[in-house]
Amino acid sequence: MYLERFVNKKEFDQYVNIVKLADDIDEDQNPPLRLRNEMEKAFDYTSSLPQDYSLSIGPWVLYALRTDEGKLIGTICITEDGHFGKWAQIEYVSILKSYQHQGCGRFMMQEIFKKIKQHSDFDCAVLTTVQSGKN
Repeated sequence: MYLERFVNKKEFDQYVNIVKLADDIDEDQNPPLRLRNEMEKAFDYTSSLPQDYSLSIGPWVLYALRTDEGKLIGTICITEDGHFGKWAQIEYVSILKSYQHQGCGRFMMQEIFKKIKQHSDFDCAVLTTVQSGKN
């Protein structure tokens, strides 16, 4: 597995479909317009960044988790948290259901912390999630 910045426009719809899992949206449902618009803005921003970007307040920087064969299986996004100051904010942590419970999430979190250290001087990160209310 490996984690890379997500810049492949041809896979954008697939990426958004995986992101939906973080918002507890059924795989068969279309993504809400607000989510699609947010991801499009973040994709444009991510695609424009140089290799040695610096994490700052702005749109999300999108990352994709891939199998060794290059299959897109997970998503994770980071930005600077504007509420608390110099902290990284992590959101939209999603993994395809067929790859869950296999260590992919742990691997992705370890790798995103490396990216945060590489692209910022932050001492901590905030992981934000949604609660579906389902049992």
